[in-house]
Amino acid sequence: MIRYDAGETALRLRFPATYHEPLALAAAVDKVGGTLAPAGADYLLTLAGPPAQTGSQAAGIFATLQGVPLQDTIDLAAYRPAADPLVSCVILLTGNDHFAARFLIPSIIANSRDFPIEILVVFNGLWLDRALFGAVPILESDFGWVSQGYNAGAAAARGRYIAFFHDDCLLLTPDWIPRLLASLEAGAQAAAAAISRFDNDVATAKSVPLLIARARFAELGGYDTAYFVGYEDT
Repeated sequence: MIRYDAGETALRLRFPATYHEPLALAAAVDKVGGTLAPAGADYLLTLAGPPAQTGSQAAGIFATLQGVPLQDTIDLAAYRPAADPLVSCVILLTGNDHFAARFLIPSIIANSRDFPIEILVVFNGLWLDRALFGAVPILESDFGWVSQGYNAGAAAARGRYIAFFHDDCLLLTPDWIPRLLASLEAGAQAAAAAISRFDNDVATAKSVPLLIARARFAELGGYDTAYFVGYEDT
């Protein structure tokens, strides 16, 4: 998570101790002059300075450590949805606003250039820097209620298909839409990124990220709002 302190004078990031080698993390932090300190089982990175500066620094550190592209040339203020979108990308945002704005949404735009899409952010958290998202629309939903948030995004979607994302996802392949659509056209009811198998007769699929026909999603009644957090997408 990337979150500003109350005074908005510093940016704090929490890294699990097992996530990266401490020396690699320290080296990345040293490049931008931040401070790194143990925080329980984690490492807490603090970057002092104005939000625009520290947000860019934090994004650079993440990109370096993860070996992923930083799409810093994509201006979300210039975002425009397709007039007739094929896919509506619904992102549930709880608190990972800097990651979503600097990585997830740019990765969706960069890897969907050949397809008409729209992006809808559904905010159900406690803090949000709206300026980060430029012209990307932000819907409101009850705090923490995952199933309700996704349903709110689906209700506003105009695309023939809906792609659901958590706010910590990252797209790295430009063919994600045709690959998932091919699965649907081959007879699948929905296409997801991972399937879990257990030693019983109950088949489960972790369905976020998920691509599903909007009509089919409506026919199924959307996500079950009896599940507040967890299991709504299984």
